[in-house]
Amino acid sequence: MAWTSEPLAGVINGVNRNFNLSFVPVPESLKIFFTGIHMELVGSQPGQMQYAYTVNGTAITLGLAPTTGQVPWAEYWH
Repeated sequence: MAWTSEPLAGVINGVNRNFNLSFVPVPESLKIFFTGIHMELVGSQPGQMQYAYTVNGTAITLGLAPTTGQVPWAEYWH
């Protein structure tokens, strides 16, 4: 296993909420941060404007759509 810390890959335009990781994370090791705040993992689609996310393999869906200068960040084992 290796530890990874990386920005989420995807378009940052204030509308897009779909992003990707470089690797499939080990279950329960994934932590997503948005504007310095740890986001909550939820079991279904996060509501808009909710500090939450879902994960499916390497695909991440955020409850918030980052704008210019806001870079969502991931830390996880893979």
